[in-house]
Amino acid sequence: MHSPATLQRLEEGFWGVVRRLGSALSPEVEAGVTIGQYRVLQVLHARGRATVGEVAEALGVTLSAVTALLDRLARAGLVTRRRGSRDRRRVWVSLAPRGRQAFEAARIRRQAMLERFCADLAPADLERLVAILERLAGRGEGE
Repeated sequence: MHSPATLQRLEEGFWGVVRRLGSALSPEVEAGVTIGQYRVLQVLHARGRATVGEVAEALGVTLSAVTALLDRLARAGLVTRRRGSRDRRRVWVSLAPRGRQAFEAARIRRQAMLERFCADLAPADLERLVAILERLAGRGEGE
């Protein structure tokens, strides 16, 4: 059992990191790519194409939430939707050329921001932090 004081420090530290990352990522939102939209672009970049349901599952959100994100991305010309040839109910989503460019530009900016954010951590400390976060998120080895 963990001490209440340690759990309180964990909560305060977590929210402090969330606030700092939110502030660091706010220029991205101003540049037109929200955090949610970036995550959709990231999933599509990794998979090449995916169904709306697969995107929702990858992000851990509802179909209606991902549909709203995809609507905005499609209006901006960043993603394309195509109905399945065998099953017209199935909608495939992929990055449009403009979406690939937007994703790559955002990825480079985000990596630079994270590099600055973690600059005070030794590489081994960062590796440990990532492993712990993955474990807490349920994505660690053996999960």
